[in-house]
Amino acid sequence: MLPRVSGTMPPLYPHAHTRVHTQNPMVVISAVRTALRQAGVCRDEIRRFTRDAFAAAGGEELWALCRTWVDLDTEVPVGAQLAGPGPRFFEL
Repeated sequence: MLPRVSGTMPPLYPHAHTRVHTQNPMVVISAVRTALRQAGVCRDEIRRFTRDAFAAAGGEELWALCRTWVDLDTEVPVGAQLAGPGPRFFEL
C-alpha cells in the first residue's frame, strides 16, 4: 500500500480515530489496531494493516501508513523518527 500525502486524501477509515503520545512503533501499531477494531473494521482488514505496518521501514513510512488507515493525532513532533529498530523483526 502506498502512503498518502498528508492532507490530500482522507484515511481509509475516517471514523476510526486515535491519538498517540509516543514514538514507540509497537505502541503506534497497537493504537491503530485498537481504533480499527473499535470502529468495527473486519479482522481481515486489521490483519492487512498489521502486515503492512510490520513491513514498513519505520519512521515517516510507518506514520504515513497509519495515517492512510485512520485519523491519527500525534503529540510527537512531525517528522520525528520512531524509536527503536522498528517492528520488522516480527513474522506474521
